[in-house]
Amino acid sequence: MSKEKTIDDKQKFQEIISFILVGIGVLGLSYMFVFRMSFMPYGYELVSAEESQATVVSYDYLAREQDRMTKEEDHVDFGEFVTNAIERLKVSYLILYTGVLMSTIIFVYEFKRKEKAFLKSILNSGILVSFLPLLSIYNSIDRIEWLMS
Repeated sequence: MSKEKTIDDKQKFQEIISFILVGIGVLGLSYMFVFRMSFMPYGYELVSAEESQATVVSYDYLAREQDRMTKEEDHVDFGEFVTNAIERLKVSYLILYTGVLMSTIIFVYEFKRKEKAFLKSILNSGILVSFLPLLSIYNSIDRIEWLMS
């Protein structure tokens, strides 16, 4: 009895460690998508920012460069406002990509390995919750558009 429990505990421990390692890998991959490759559909990238001036690039739905905008304001901290809004947008995309990728991995694991029902696997994976950062992305894009208009 204790040997079975030890094997079961060892399997649980290995499963937890493997999920942590996969999570770290997914976070690294998401970081590369957002901060290195600037893969942000309908997003913005900061080209330059000074105290009262900012230049940003907007992307289309395929994350291709769409438009370059420069705006100068009388307000001294305008460049910092735009920089903070774009950083918030990038972090929101990072959270979205990490959540969706991890939820997809958990869904496949639950559905294939544990042979649970399709709907139960979806609910256990948390994929529906992983789309919550879309609200923050929408608000950040709206704020950047407002700042640059």
